[in-house]
Amino acid sequence: DERVEDWGFSYTFYNMQLKKYIYYNIDKDERKDFHKKAAKILERLHELEKRENIDELVYHLVLSGQKEKAVEYLILHAKKMEYILNAEAISLWEKAYELLDEGPSKKKREILISLGNLLIAEGENDNALNVFNQVLNDANILNSNKYIAIAKNAIGEIYIRRSQHEKAEKFILEAQKSAKNIGYLDGQLNSIY
Repeated sequence: DERVEDWGFSYTFYNMQLKKYIYYNIDKDERKDFHKKAAKILERLHELEKRENIDELVYHLVLSGQKEKAVEYLILHAKKMEYILNAEAISLWEKAYELLDEGPSKKKREILISLGNLLIAEGENDNALNVFNQVLNDANILNSNKYIAIAKNAIGEIYIRRSQHEKAEKFILEAQKSAKNIGYLDGQLNSIY
């Protein structure tokens, strides 16, 4: 399908095999450069016109080798969505997490904590428990008492919601101890509630 647009001719291909053939016959470096240019245009539209086409922007950032930038956009958008659409925010936090490299990191823990808190708010306690257990495992590997306290407080909250008070008390007391060891006042206060 050929159309005349303001910027010249525009072509639309409806046959998926033809699209794939053309795409994969473009040099790999040239494809990466095309994705980089598309990402730059989409970023400009995002900034100037406040367009929220996050999926397309992330797609082009990832394919142009800019995964960190894609994660930053996902985090920014997920934070905006938390107050409007929890399901959309959960999906964005999950995408951000998937783009990160293997192994524990502070950014990964922060993403998981935000995701876990939203899952708790949505009543998805099993999923939230899995997420906070992962935060706890990563925090134990890195010997990070702050994140140990955060994870144990959240796990305690989940057990309270499940009316498993003995388990809840165990995690909350451990969270309080971890927070107290490093003078982490927020962690101590969260474990008291």
